[in-house]
Amino acid sequence: FYSVGAATWSIYICFYSVGAATWSLNEFSLVASDMISINRSLIDNRPRQCIADLETYPKLLPTASVVIIYINEAWSTLLRTAWSVYNRSPQNLLKEIILVDDASDRIHLATPLDNYVNSHFNGKAKIVRSKQRLGLIRARLLGASVAMGDVLVFLDSHCECNHGWLTPLLARIATNWTNVVTPSIDQIDQHKFNYFGTPIVTSHGSFNWFMLFIWRTIPQEASKQVRLNPSSPVYSPTMAGGLFAIHRKWWDYIGGYDPGFDTWGGENLELSFKTWLCGGRLEILPCSHVGHIFRGKHPYSWKTSKDKDDPFSKNARRLAEVWLDEYKQVFHSVTGRRNISYGDISGRLALKERLNCKPFGWFLRNVMGDSFYVPSVNINASGSLISEGGRCVDTMGEIKRPPVLQICHNKGGNQMFELTDVGEIRQSLNCLSWGNHSGKAWMSPCSRSAGTRQLFSHSNDTGVIHHPDSGSCLVAPDGSRVHLSFAPCDSSVSAQRWRFERYN
Repeated sequence: FYSVGAATWSIYICFYSVGAATWSLNEFSLVASDMISINRSLIDNRPRQCIADLETYPKLLPTASVVIIYINEAWSTLLRTAWSVYNRSPQNLLKEIILVDDASDRIHLATPLDNYVNSHFNGKAKIVRSKQRLGLIRARLLGASVAMGDVLVFLDSHCECNHGWLTPLLARIATNWTNVVTPSIDQIDQHKFNYFGTPIVTSHGSFNWFMLFIWRTIPQEASKQVRLNPSSPVYSPTMAGGLFAIHRKWWDYIGGYDPGFDTWGGENLELSFKTWLCGGRLEILPCSHVGHIFRGKHPYSWKTSKDKDDPFSKNARRLAEVWLDEYKQVFHSVTGRRNISYGDISGRLALKERLNCKPFGWFLRNVMGDSFYVPSVNINASGSLISEGGRCVDTMGEIKRPPVLQICHNKGGNQMFELTDVGEIRQSLNCLSWGNHSGKAWMSPCSRSAGTRQLFSHSNDTGVIHHPDSGSCLVAPDGSRVHLSFAPCDSSVSAQRWRFERYN
């Protein structure tokens, strides 16, 4: 028994060592992926009603071109993605699988992949190669330009399509060509490649003012509808962007991806915003499930632009300038990216006007809803918040902790604040907060649910920062205190007198 155990342990150590050595190639376990069949079976995790819903779909459905972008993808994950598309799609609806190679340099993705694809998939798969690195956005534009199907379906190269995944996407688009739909995204564990999924949709897409996609719990009314009918589409303000389907006509009508975007980042929000603003609708379909490997980081560099700024920063600025209208000031306030070059946007602004798209405020009110925090764009004062003693309030880059006083460095950052017309004292997306009855001042995420705890009044004449709800005022620390706090108001006390660097 000892020898068998020792041998087994040696094999385990060997696998572990190889796995650790190859992890950085893909940022997932290549050993685990290669040990699993590229045609493995999956549990059908759709809601039960989905099978009956098939009878309600339009009889005539559009065809699909499935576009998969890859760069230096692992052989097993790329082919597992392609086989899951081919095996679990009705052949009369699957027009083609387009594998777009974004200038890979690994040998297995050259002639060996050509030979494999040409001898499998019954002629439905083809490879389109770029000789130079395009990045995800332009590689998808390349794939879309050669697609022949009615509907474009974009997938990442490390996915697995589950049972019946394609038909619901096509059916929903068949009912309205302006619908942009995403599958319910399941998780494939990056370590062991276990497949996890739930039939019920509990979250949909949102965003923050850095122009990043985030998930949020669906509102109560939508949640009630999901419980009543788990197979019904769930509206989503934004999408993650890796997996979605869109009618070719709608893709062309709203201008596809912004060709001025570089490499990766922001394209999902741009497509989401203009879908809603220009007459379409974005939904998650519980009857379509696709698994996806969520990696901790990219295993490759995605900075291909010669510009000094990283691609995401440029794309985010460009997105804000085109689609956010007056709310772009919130983006500038939160990110401080006013000096980033974003290229010529005249073509995108002309597209927006030609399509008669709604203003961004409409999206915030009608799609994001009342629970979404929209910072005020009206700033009464800004810059350093300076005590009577000449020191500056500094958050030290931390939230949910009391700010402190430091020597003023005049470089913005953790010492940069804005006083809004509604009374928020804001740094990026965090607000000064009254600490209930503790007497402490806190920095916490700005939120509607915070109520009056984050609302203050400030007089440039007296200098006090007053919290009306508690009747207390902000106090600078003295020798016995380190952090800012609140105390009964008394403008004669020098520790309660403050000034902002600039007043508007």
